[in-house]
Amino acid sequence: IDPTEGIMFYSKRRAGRLGESDWRIGGHLRAVRIDSGILPDHEVWTQHLPKGVWKCQRVGCSGWNAADAKTCWCCRSARQRTAQRPPNDMDPRVEGMTVITTESFRELVVESEKHVF
Repeated sequence: IDPTEGIMFYSKRRAGRLGESDWRIGGHLRAVRIDSGILPDHEVWTQHLPKGVWKCQRVGCSGWNAADAKTCWCCRSARQRTAQRPPNDMDPRVEGMTVITTESFRELVVESEKHVF
């Protein structure tokens, strides 16, 4: 780190594909770690996972986002909170596996007369 330059977390420069104004005002900065070198991937994830992350579901987007982010930093698409409800609430890849989504949660879990685990 050059002590005459310092560290700039937010600037007035355009942030490219990132969200312009929300990133500049610090809306997404949750923690800062300064290290002597580039961190391996597993070290980066150990910094992110305690607070949570979600992967953008848009085809072609590879953005990983903060748990409280409502839009993807990479493509700006809205966060999809759950998958679409499958036909008959069954997983087509695993026989006998029921899939619970936001849409089916109340019906299949809360109001169910059977035990759910």
